[in-house]
Order: sequence, then C-alpha cells, then structure tokens
Amino acid sequence: MIVHGGTTLLQKCNIRRIISSCHNFSQKQQREIEYVTPSALLITCMDSRIDPTRYIDMKPGSTFIIRNPGNFIPHSADIPRAQVSTALAGLEFTTGMESIKDIIVCGHSDCKAIQMLQSVKRSDTTAEIDMEGPFASWLVSRGGRTWDKYLTEQEGEGSVSVHSNLTNERLMTKLDPGGQLPTHDVISQINVLQQMHNVASWDFMKGALSRGIRLHGMWFDVNVQMSYIFDWRSLKFVELKSKKGAAAFAQM
Repeated sequence: MIVHGGTTLLQKCNIRRIISSCHNFSQKQQREIEYVTPSALLITCMDSRIDPTRYIDMKPGSTFIIRNPGNFIPHSADIPRAQVSTALAGLEFTTGMESIKDIIVCGHSDCKAIQMLQSVKRSDTTAEIDMEGPFASWLVSRGGRTWDKYLTEQEGEGSVSVHSNLTNERLMTKLDPGGQLPTHDVISQINVLQQMHNVASWDFMKGALSRGIRLHGMWFDVNVQMSYIFDWRSLKFVELKSKKGAAAFAQM
C-alpha cells in the first residue's frame, strides 16, 4: 500500500470520494431541502450497515436522526435532572416542534451493542470489550432495563410486556414463539419495545403524545435487508411489505 504523508492511497481515494459526494449532494439537493419541513424523529443504531434513507425511504431534510450504539434513550427514572444526555436533549428539542408527527425507534439484527450488552451482563471474559471502559458503562446504564426485561419476562415467563403509548396499559406478547431468531436478535427486538417505553416515560413526551405525536417501533434485518414494523394489533414485528405491515405503516 502506497503511503504519502501518513495517509494511504486507499484512504486518500475514500476521502476524495466523500468530498465529491458531499459536493454533488449540496449541488443537487440544496433546493429540495430548503422546502422540506421535518415531520419525524428517528432513533436508531450507529451501525455502519444501517442506512435509514433506504429502509424508511425518507427525503433529505424530512427526518431528524438520533444515532448511538444500541439506539438507547434513557428512562426518566434512571437519569438525574442535572445529568446531560445528548439523545434526551435531541428528543426534547425535536418533539417541541409543531411539525413533528412521528417518533420511530428502530433496532436491527446482529447488533454488536446488544451482543456486547450480553457479554457485559454475563461477565464474559472472552468478549472483546474493556469491562471498565466507557462503552461497557454506556451499555450497563442504558441497556439495563432491556436486559432485565429479557431475563424476567422472555426467559422467565416466555413473553414480554409492551406499554400502550397513550394508556400505559401493560400488554404481553411473544416476539419469537417459533424460536427462529438468535438470542441477541430477540433481545434487540425487546430493546426496541423498551426504548419506546423509555421515550414515553418523560413528562414532556406525555404532553407530546397526548397532542397527537405517534410513537412507532421498527426493526431491520441487515442480512436480508428487510424492514419490520411493530403492529399494535397483533403485538408482533411484521414485515413492512406484508398486509399487516402496510396497515401498521398506514397509521404512521
């Protein structure tokens, strides 16, 4: 590999491609963005395999996006008022806008953050993670409720709870009754439901939901590039392209 000034030729090519893409984007879509009003907030993982513009088919400028490892939002009972959370700040900022109509929490298959959460909670010494590092601390503080839900409900009772957005009624569902998904994917889907509950736990969100903002759960299978949406009627993640998925998406 040719190296020049500490930068490989491959890195230079990638940088040029990125700069060129940014230039082309600004030229072709600047006018379109100027006339788009954002109507949704997407909370999703920072995994490089996840391209929100593909599985939601959003237009540039139409959606605010919060990304972090594991698509976590802290629960109101878990974070002191004085503690700063960028994800929480973004949530409050966007839901205060009148144009925002939908909030989407989207997880995905083969999520490394969820797999690392398993390793940390099980004290797996073979895991490639510093158990005392910031990432492990992040997973424990933000993923603790998801892990507890998995242990107490999925493993203990065979089903998990999901809370109604408006009534906070506790509903029970079996996410993977056929046992077709690997454990980390089941936990990833549980995590979507938990993060939806976390979002709704904040006082400012209760007001937002009561005035009509809708909260949705989605899950993306990176292996087959297929999107799923949580259907409140069947209490299952259903294929977005299916009749149930289309009906659930139509409610968005």
